[in-house]
Amino acid sequence: MAEVQLNDKDLSSYGAMMLTGSYNSLLSPAPLKEWVANDPINSDGVEYMVPKKPLVAERTVDLIFGITGKDKEDFIDKYNRFLSVIQGGIIKLYVPDIGKNYHLKYEQCTSFDHYHLRSCKLAIKFTEPNPKNND
Repeated sequence: MAEVQLNDKDLSSYGAMMLTGSYNSLLSPAPLKEWVANDPINSDGVEYMVPKKPLVAERTVDLIFGITGKDKEDFIDKYNRFLSVIQGGIIKLYVPDIGKNYHLKYEQCTSFDHYHLRSCKLAIKFTEPNPKNND
């Protein structure tokens, strides 16, 4: 069974796994870019310039990860390596169940819980600059 990958490396190499709720965020449709509008003062309503092909805008993706180590030192090492990758620029997250790559930019950690410095659960907010880029 294929595993979720972070920059072409299995998440398990960081002691990490994607947790419940992540697929909801990944599979939610991206918003559309705003349409150009004209709101003339001398007529009712608003006129939109409807594009021939509506385009998607960037979107926010909230993912939840768990990280586990054999002991405190192993956990801290895996945790620090995981952070250095996700905070290192645009990452590529491959999700085999969906059959898609996601190119994501780290924004912030929105929640963090640790369990005796041997495992943790963290929610991470990413921006997906171009939801149509899934090569």
